[in-house]
Amino acid sequence: SYILAYVLRPAHQLLQRRKINKKISALILLLVIAGFFILLIIYFIPNLFRESLNIQEIILEGQSIINGIMRRINLNNLNVINFSTDSLYERINGIILGFSQNIINSLLTIGEKLLGLAIIPVVTYYLLSDGELISKKLLLFLPTKDRQIFRKVAADIDRLRSRYIVRQLII
Repeated sequence: SYILAYVLRPAHQLLQRRKINKKISALILLLVIAGFFILLIIYFIPNLFRESLNIQEIILEGQSIINGIMRRINLNNLNVINFSTDSLYERINGIILGFSQNIINSLLTIGEKLLGLAIIPVVTYYLLSDGELISKKLLLFLPTKDRQIFRKVAADIDRLRSRYIVRQLII
């Protein structure tokens, strides 16, 4: 959330210069980011399920091709060939089952992590909307004579850090 706040800070300042309240501008930025991720999820999850359905169709088509070849060559009566095709079908079904279980486990893990990441927008909102107030309150922990020096050093560090983070994201 700290890095996200630094990345969104220039847009947040732009909205403030256009006379939008800093809390509302922080909320707007977070809603835009959330909307972007929701659109990605809405687009990719149905495509993932469609592709998983296509795998089953491809396997069924492959089975019908193998059966057609066996009928043309007249190998249906040989027990060895029937046994080997049955074992091939079982192996393919096992692979599909394992693949499906991996997908479901991955989706559950992603869901758990998304729930854990739900706090990021909240912290980012407060860093954007009340970051200056938080900084001022943290200065109260320092001795009075060192506050001005620390404020200047912190402003320089803040400027350099925000430039660094934005440049790293651009690269």
